[in-house]
Amino acid sequence: MTAVVAVFDYQGELTPRQAEALGASYTHLGVRRIDLNEAEHRISIEYDATRMDQAGVAAFLRRIGIPLAPVPV
Repeated sequence: MTAVVAVFDYQGELTPRQAEALGASYTHLGVRRIDLNEAEHRISIEYDATRMDQAGVAAFLRRIGIPLAPVPV
């Protein structure tokens, strides 16, 4: 197992439903830890890099309804 942390910015405030979905994401294969910084609108996800990659984590967050901010180019 290789633990990696990915950091994502999100837009707006999370709704109770989004927060609940985020809390339930521990059941998703590979997610080990979630840190939410509401003041900075930032989510840190520790995941098992042998099971998923950063793009997969971002896709998973979008799938559960987390409004990720666009990545600056």
